[in-house]
Amino acid sequence: ITAFTKLTEIDNVNLVMDWGTPTSGAIAPLVDQKKIPFIAGSYTTTLTDQSQYAVRAWNEPSMLAEKDWEYLRSKGIKKIGILKTNIAYFNDILSGLEKSKKSDEEVTVIDTFQFGDSDFKTSIEKIKNSDIQMVGVFLVSGQISRFYRQSVEMNLNVTTFGTDFFEDNSEIESAQGLMNGAVYP
Repeated sequence: ITAFTKLTEIDNVNLVMDWGTPTSGAIAPLVDQKKIPFIAGSYTTTLTDQSQYAVRAWNEPSMLAEKDWEYLRSKGIKKIGILKTNIAYFNDILSGLEKSKKSDEEVTVIDTFQFGDSDFKTSIEKIKNSDIQMVGVFLVSGQISRFYRQSVEMNLNVTTFGTDFFEDNSEIESAQGLMNGAVYP
């Protein structure tokens, strides 16, 4: 809010853009008062519901989940496992996957991680000992490539899908080609 106030009252900007659901949520109620256009880097639809000056720049997680299922069904996948970092965005995509699944489809959360976690070996072993057909890698930058490298070390051969975090060039490079073939909406 302090940064927004500085930008609008001291710097006299004509447009404000913010990345992140929590901060965008704090700013959205203020943009109508200031009558300033606001681009919210947020997936939460309530931001645009509460302000006529706010535009949301991301798709809703439920839309991503629907696209995931569309792809999974085209490949005959019915049992998916999810590895995820504990952030609201991934939790919402997971919720969308669970709501969009059909009665003969399964979504299993293999493990949930915190930022900074980097050991996925126990999770990889769980995957190896399961009947999961495809794994959703809902991890953040810094974790994604580590998961793929550890998967190769442990001889895990499973198809994966992910989120827009898969666009991170440093993760792609750090994975050394191991992300090839992974899909995301």
